[in-house]
Amino acid sequence: MTADELQEAIWRVDGIRVVIFTDAVTPLPFNEAWSDAFPGDRTVAEYRQARLRQLTDAGIGYAILDGTFEAPSNRIVLQALRASYKQNGAFG
Repeated sequence: MTADELQEAIWRVDGIRVVIFTDAVTPLPFNEAWSDAFPGDRTVAEYRQARLRQLTDAGIGYAILDGTFEAPSNRIVLQALRASYKQNGAFG
């Protein structure tokens, strides 16, 4: 899976904007994306640990963005993060 494919899969499945700091076609350590959305009552920190650890382990940088294109606090729950996209018109 490439960086571009992973970014799109995360948006489609989890409803979260993630920017991966590599070119769009670089193969990443993900074979396939997950099919179930990460629970909305979990935090950004929990999301990073569960979903994006492979990027961290591979030394690939990334940023999670909220609806104002800022990095959210690791303590924000995903339900609030997802709502920030709608509140700020950041659809995609």
